[in-house]
Amino acid sequence: RAMISPDAGERWQAYAQTHLEVSSRPYHRLTVTTAPLGVTEGPFADDPEQPLYIITAHNPGRLASDEDNEWAHQSLWETLLPLSPSPIGQARGYSPDGAHSELSFAVGRISRQEALDVAAEFGQEAIFVWTVDQLEIVATDGSRVDAYGWISREGSFTPIDSGLGHQT
Repeated sequence: RAMISPDAGERWQAYAQTHLEVSSRPYHRLTVTTAPLGVTEGPFADDPEQPLYIITAHNPGRLASDEDNEWAHQSLWETLLPLSPSPIGQARGYSPDGAHSELSFAVGRISRQEALDVAAEFGQEAIFVWTVDQLEIVATDGSRVDAYGWISREGSFTPIDSGLGHQT
């Protein structure tokens, strides 16, 4: 059954409410949420000099089957691997009520344009860009950037199942 996609305003509102779990090191997870611009509270996941890009391949402009999402996630991994000189962390974006989640990757040491291009290649409308100063939601076509502050908290120390046959 086809699901009616929410309009752009509703989607962007949902993006702003997304909770991000980021595992940039094995068995170390941070949960990041948006906050008013100017607020930065809690630990930052990676090199403070480098942005961290949160990119998914799930549900590209539509709801996809579990099999299609697994295939896209694996393909995204294979695309990102040669681009980033630093380790690629596991990430997951989920709704505040936990009803919806998407596996993602946390990637540093690539350019903003590379991150946007890869996400666009996988049919994504936007990516998250986390820096020490703010958390941005950036449209892959360059038409919109919403900037927020952020709050991060230490998460559980259980691995995120990457869907790639190993956990980080």
